Amino acid sequence: MPKSTQRSVLIFHPYGDIFSNASMLVLIEKYLERKDRVHLFTYEKPEYMGDLDGKIHFEKLPSFYPRMARRPKIFFKATLMPLLLCWFKTIFLFRRTKIIVVDQEGLLTAYKIFPRQLHRFNYISFEIFVAKEMSNAEQKEIKQEEIALLRKGLNSLLIQDQYRHALFMEENQGCKFKKVVYLPVAPILKSQGKGIYCPVQTPKGKKTIIYSGSIMAWAGILDILEELQTNWHPNYQLVVHYRFPEIENPIVEKIKNLASAGLPVTLIVQKIDYVNYYDFLKQFDTAFATYIPNSKSAKGMDGKNFEIIGLASGKFNAQMMLGIPTLTTNNEIFRTLKEKYNFGYVMQSFKDIRKGLEVLEKEEIIMQNNAKQLYQEVLNPELHVNNFLLLS
Repeated sequence: MPKSTQRSVLIFHPYGDIFSNASMLVLIEKYLERKDRVHLFTYEKPEYMGDLDGKIHFEKLPSFYPRMARRPKIFFKATLMPLLLCWFKTIFLFRRTKIIVVDQEGLLTAYKIFPRQLHRFNYISFEIFVAKEMSNAEQKEIKQEEIALLRKGLNSLLIQDQYRHALFMEENQGCKFKKVVYLPVAPILKSQGKGIYCPVQTPKGKKTIIYSGSIMAWAGILDILEELQTNWHPNYQLVVHYRFPEIENPIVEKIKNLASAGLPVTLIVQKIDYVNYYDFLKQFDTAFATYIPNSKSAKGMDGKNFEIIGLASGKFNAQMMLGIPTLTTNNEIFRTLKEKYNFGYVMQSFKDIRKGLEVLEKEEIIMQNNAKQLYQEVLNPELHVNNFLLLS
């Protein structure tokens, strides 16, 4: 069998969420532009592939994490066969490879397959797991396995900003990388359509503020709804976008009840693909980007990981790209960016929502321009991505 001379980029991304993660999408599109062969190792192929369908080679990721299946039939299908196929392709197909591992699970799984290639791994960190926040013994053991591998030395670390880099080094003491690259989780600005996708009807004369994303307590939606009922700005209509109509969510029912009771909230329950998402967002006057750290969640990623969300907030970064003034929760990088760019309002608590909306209403045009400037000078992936693409 002839050996290919084309470079192969092997991405170990267990859950394959490339279309809800702007950085992954940017990287894959850039590799394809360079005529590289992109192999995405994941458990399941994403349902939606858009214009990348047929351009990415999907590989079945062997299942080792958190433990291998004990039943022979499941082990054969989920672990052994995918592993043998990986080894076969390594010998005959993959040449001039670049190995990318995404987060803890991607690192540990790739190491099982290529233990001698650890020094060539390029680690992408989207979630930072904090050992002190974990309550499960198995989680803690896996965390120690991750740290042990990181201490052996990897080729590079890609992370969003200096604040998250500092947290990563604190939680993985002794880890070694030849190169560190910062890349905010932000989309590349492309020409949007001329119209609005999924126009939202709101009361005449009212401005809109959009909450789009996870309808979960950690994202602040319950606190926002509390303020909606007690101390809301009369000139604003809250619009909540929920993108999982197939999944029941009690908070969604709560929003429906509030709307039925006459409160100024509109609920949109609809899947919107990444091609149309920005044409949907651009119709709104302002937006939320809120996070509530919870160090007692036991998962190890809901405390400090959210407290120092910074430029890992794809929601915030996309809103800046579109020039949408944004209300955020309080963290150091948002405060720093606010001082320089005045992109919106940083709340000390959710009780500041009304005050924040008053400020945004007065300075809306200025803040729209400031948000776009922030994107162009700090968040735009084009400023950073080549630093990672050029790594071996």
